[in-house]
Parts: sequence; C-alpha cells; structure tokens
Amino acid sequence: MEECKYCFKSIENGSTLLDLMVNHDVLCPHCRRQFLHSKKKFYLDKVRVNYFYVYNDFFSSLLVQYKECMDEALHDVFIYPKRLWIWIRFHHYTIVPLPSSEEKLKERGFHHVEKMFEGVRIPQCDCLEKIGNQKQAFLSKMERQKMSFQIGCKEDIVIPKRILLVDDVLTTGNTMKGAIHALSHKKCKIKILVVAIHPLNLK
Repeated sequence: MEECKYCFKSIENGSTLLDLMVNHDVLCPHCRRQFLHSKKKFYLDKVRVNYFYVYNDFFSSLLVQYKECMDEALHDVFIYPKRLWIWIRFHHYTIVPLPSSEEKLKERGFHHVEKMFEGVRIPQCDCLEKIGNQKQAFLSKMERQKMSFQIGCKEDIVIPKRILLVDDVLTTGNTMKGAIHALSHKKCKIKILVVAIHPLNLK
C-alpha cells in the first residue's frame, strides 16, 4: 500500500475515483487539499511572480519539516502535481534557484530549492551566491532592504539567456530583488516562479 509522504496514511485517504484513476500524487488528497490557492496577480519590479500556493500554517509546517528537520524525502511533495505545467510553460528556460548560505547547505546536506525542482526535467544552473550570511528574520526592514543586494553571480559560470528564478517562499521579495539586480547586466530574460507567496503580498 502506497503511503502519503507527510501523514503516512494510505495515498487513497480522501481520494475520489478521479484521484485514483488519473491524479497520481505523493500526498494523499486530504493533505493536498490543505494547500491554499489564489488567483490574484503579484508583480515584483514589474516582473509577474508566478506562484502555486498562498503561505499558510500547513505549508509552513511542511516546509519546516523539510528544511529545518532535514527531511529530504519531502523534496517533491510541494510541486509534484505542477511538474507538467512548469515544463510546458518554461521548458525553454533554465531554472536558477535562489541561493542558500554555505552554512545552511553544509547543515542540511542538500540545496532545498534545487531538490524541489529537480523532478521538472528542466536544466538548472547554480549561478547565484549569497554574499552575506545574515538571516532576514533578525534584521530590521531597512536592513532587509540593504540585504537584497547581497547576492551576486558566481564567477566563471555562463549565465543562461532565459532564466526562471525559483524559490520556496516569497515574503518581502528582497532576496528575489537581489537576484534580479545581480542579473540585470547579463542581458538575459527573467521570469519568476515561487512555490508559495506570503498573503500580505496579495492584499
């Protein structure tokens, strides 16, 4: 019996006949329905931000289990049903994950955003790096705005002509702005896709 990767109940838990026949997933329908959707549009520096979910308590708990508890087995639960849509929409782009600090990469043993998107079958390029290692949670609003430019392009890496910037959650947008700023002189086309967006951005 196949189990839900999060609640460990049967993958058939709460399934409709359509779920069982067509919509294969790694989460049971009960867990999947706890993701919050929205059709509102959001733009960052005049670039539309594509997103799948609105950040809520369920998404937060799932993300903490994955990132902070280093539960790498959860890497595909966030976008599993969206993989085909991503490929159809962005297959002619190169995925560029927003960078994590070297400290976090060593602690986790994996790049959590890279792992989230590895099942999409679109090439990835790890061409960005964090210049500062301060956590945004401990910074003031003004300090966070300054931090947005503490992202740079790695040396000796060819920057793709079409870039899909991806991240797990967009909260203030400052880190994403930093990535856009770092790439602004590279003559590349940029699109943005985040898994979830903070609800304050949609008010």
